[in-house]
Amino acid sequence: MSMFDRVYLSSLFFILRIYFRLFRLLLIVKSIDEAATILLPQTPDKMRELVELTFCMPPKFLPSCVLTDFIRVRSSKLYAPHTQTHTA
Repeated sequence: MSMFDRVYLSSLFFILRIYFRLFRLLLIVKSIDEAATILLPQTPDKMRELVELTFCMPPKFLPSCVLTDFIRVRSSKLYAPHTQTHTA
């Protein structure tokens, strides 16, 4: 087995694990809105819940300030194209 095959198989396995965990999340939630609040967290507590659902061995300590900054930056990048005015 070549090095490329090993890397390909390991990345495929990693992606399949993520899909399995997201599928498990869909079995847990009762509605699409609840899934959206978990997948697009707005608070550090919801971000911790997402990390626990997606990682095999989640970190034991996640500071709220780091999670808040991550949510703020992610939100600004996510919504930035929609708030800018386009000139022709």
